[in-house]
Amino acid sequence: MTNIFKAVLFSLVLAFLSGCGGGGGGGNVDITDYPFQQAYADRLTQGSRNDFTMSGKIDGLDITGSGSLLFRALASGVQFQGQDAQQQIRTFTGNFSVGGVPSLFNDVAVLYYDANLNFLGESADRTIYLQRVPPIYLTH
Repeated sequence: MTNIFKAVLFSLVLAFLSGCGGGGGGGNVDITDYPFQQAYADRLTQGSRNDFTMSGKIDGLDITGSGSLLFRALASGVQFQGQDAQQQIRTFTGNFSVGGVPSLFNDVAVLYYDANLNFLGESADRTIYLQRVPPIYLTH
């Protein structure tokens, strides 16, 4: 695996983990103290946006970057594999630099849910643009 590819993977993992909170705290807490189901429903029905920055090193190369993870509000009246569904568009975009070489990433997915907000599946177009000579385009 080349260093630039490792750096890209590292950057994307950092971006996904940027939304994870740290632990801490002690004692026993009743699960009903946290309205997870309502928060989940709100994020789906209202949408959300999370901006992030990243920095670090991999194999001695500096990595910096920033981006945004956007979930649009649910839209109803669609079909997913023959059943009624709701859809949500997720856009994960940003830029990063590995060892001073700037690059872009873009991940657009359509997520599908049933009427009870159970996840059904997704369709996605994932692209990473590595700005090199010649350019490299990685798609999934």
